[in-house]
Amino acid sequence: MPTITVCLNFGDYQTDGSNISIDTKAHVDEIAANIGGKQHARFRRECQRAQQAGYRLIILVENKEGITGLHDLGAWINGHCVHCAHYRRGKCNPRELSTKCIKHNKRKPIQGEQLARAMQTMSNKYGVRFMFCEPKDAARIICELLGVKYEP
Repeated sequence: MPTITVCLNFGDYQTDGSNISIDTKAHVDEIAANIGGKQHARFRRECQRAQQAGYRLIILVENKEGITGLHDLGAWINGHCVHCAHYRRGKCNPRELSTKCIKHNKRKPIQGEQLARAMQTMSNKYGVRFMFCEPKDAARIICELLGVKYEP
């Protein structure tokens, strides 16, 4: 099957004759920024466009943390916090959302439990399906979802 590169209104991968569109995320921090950060409105519009066009948008989140589904996100801590000296010294609890970020003096980045709830809401509202995999499995999974033969 020939590959054609075009700009899509939503997602990264589609095939002719299918109503499935796949959008890939390189890691959990990327989807967290899409859902819980400044990119939320843009991401929501992308989900709405897919729904209005009759497509099933699948967000495939690659990760090396062993996250396989929304149920695994509860323990996930946003990368901004993991790399922060205040967190590493025990001066900040990212899950304590009632306080501001010590470093930036603004609200803390979205964390695992919040992210899972937001993903579930978007799934219910827009029909988006969130899947998780290891980076080494992404190409195979994309091909399987699109019904394309996988050739490693």
